[in-house]
Amino acid sequence: MAGGRPGSDAKTTANAELKRITGKSLKDTVLDRAWSQISVTNDPLAASLKTSAEHAAAAGLLKPVDLKGIYDLRLLREVLSARGAGAVDDAGLGRSGG
Repeated sequence: MAGGRPGSDAKTTANAELKRITGKSLKDTVLDRAWSQISVTNDPLAASLKTSAEHAAAAGLLKPVDLKGIYDLRLLREVLSARGAGAVDDAGLGRSGG
């Protein structure tokens, strides 16, 4: 870990890529504040994908799309269950049997 802090390598890499793509990097204070807002989760947050697709279609950015079956959470649910962790929701977008 760069700097000994979790996520430091990822921050450094992300900032280097921003600089490569745009020619500018973010100040450490901006990057630190942004990074503090990130939450890593096992949950694919299927409901947010569904909502984002609906909003994009309503705004004319995307044709309405059927996302049913885009998620197959069976393995993830099995692993989480074995670890005694909470369940994840496919928001109606799961594959049959999932």
